[in-house]
Amino acid sequence: MASLLAGENGIKLVEQFPLKGDIVAIAASMPELSQEIAENQKLASTDTEDPAIRKFFLAVEEAVNQSGINFDDPEYQESACMIADRPYSPTLDVDTYIKDYALACPDGNTDLDRWLAQLRRSPEMYKRADLDDVDSINHFAARYYNLTGPSLSIGTACASGNNAIGEAFEKIRRGRLTSAIVGGAYDFDVNTMIGFTRIGALTTNPDPDSACSPFDAKRSGFVMGSGCGVFDSRGA
Repeated sequence: MASLLAGENGIKLVEQFPLKGDIVAIAASMPELSQEIAENQKLASTDTEDPAIRKFFLAVEEAVNQSGINFDDPEYQESACMIADRPYSPTLDVDTYIKDYALACPDGNTDLDRWLAQLRRSPEMYKRADLDDVDSINHFAARYYNLTGPSLSIGTACASGNNAIGEAFEKIRRGRLTSAIVGGAYDFDVNTMIGFTRIGALTTNPDPDSACSPFDAKRSGFVMGSGCGVFDSRGA
């Protein structure tokens, strides 16, 4: 927040994974935050398949602390976790899809039944079966605070965060919830950057200071970003 208020640019060179070809290697990525995670012993000692989960939780913890809510209070033990996230994306398994397609359809003629049958036998896909339950920031936050309310991950692309807030608002307004941890969380991956580059949506400007110019006639596309924004929503 301090950097935002100071007007610092969060767009930097992408260094966490190699990018080649025509992909512009800049993005507004999350910092390492290892020191901040280490300061919370319980968080630091918890393993997650997705390393971004612990970073996301720092925002959850800050929002909860600032709200003053006490989850030990019986009134709030059934609070919901409704942070829009993307714990799993099919783009993560593109290599598996291609490999299994070649095995199922060696002649190049697509047979969806054979392809699906091959995917069901795939060891890589089998490992993905329980990933949503393991790697959701909502499930993680609910376990951390011992909450018994619903954990709902809303995925509607760029509108996910707004829809998560709206969904929580409606449930609170109708008396189905007393409070909810709401917001949005996203950590981009290389496959997403490749996809947006291929359709011409990602910026072709390699300069971090001028690449993001959404209302400029000379803009060349948008800049990928990752982060987490969370707040606690409660009824009156």
